[in-house]
Amino acid sequence: MELGNGGSYLSKMRETEVLLRGYKLNKERIIFLENQLKRLTPESHEDYIEYRMYEHGYSGASPMFVMENGIEVAKLNKVESTACEYRRKCETEYRDANKEMEKELKKLRFNTSIIEESIEVLNRINAKYKIIIESYYINNVRMEDVADSIHIGRSRCYVLCKEALKYMARVIFGSQAAV
Repeated sequence: MELGNGGSYLSKMRETEVLLRGYKLNKERIIFLENQLKRLTPESHEDYIEYRMYEHGYSGASPMFVMENGIEVAKLNKVESTACEYRRKCETEYRDANKEMEKELKKLRFNTSIIEESIEVLNRINAKYKIIIESYYINNVRMEDVADSIHIGRSRCYVLCKEALKYMARVIFGSQAAV
């Protein structure tokens, strides 16, 4: 989710709720993508095509020499040529997949850091705000149970939750989320 530039106060509150509700999943997705990137890291001498065809210089065929622009050059046979094309395609696919995962990771880290930092701001404003927001939105605890844990009534807990959400939207979106 990207932070919107415009929109009403209520839409900023909804965006804040979406960020909060997605926080836990985003943290898990970050771990998953980091592990995927580790597995995708190429190993220098393990690449089969490079190892078999280029490292030892043997391709199973004698080189073919042709004249290009008055200079004699070695030309790859069809197997070597196909292997080179395949290798370039694999490298391109690897780089594209890597870029996409890095892009998603950057976005997820940004979204989770926004939530973590804004929750810390809430904690400085009112510790109950932090407890309510974390319990209700992130840990999916029923509001009745949240109210019991901080020794207040359920309706008062809903009021504090709404206040906390307003403050959080202001922290995240600045003056765009002002009432």
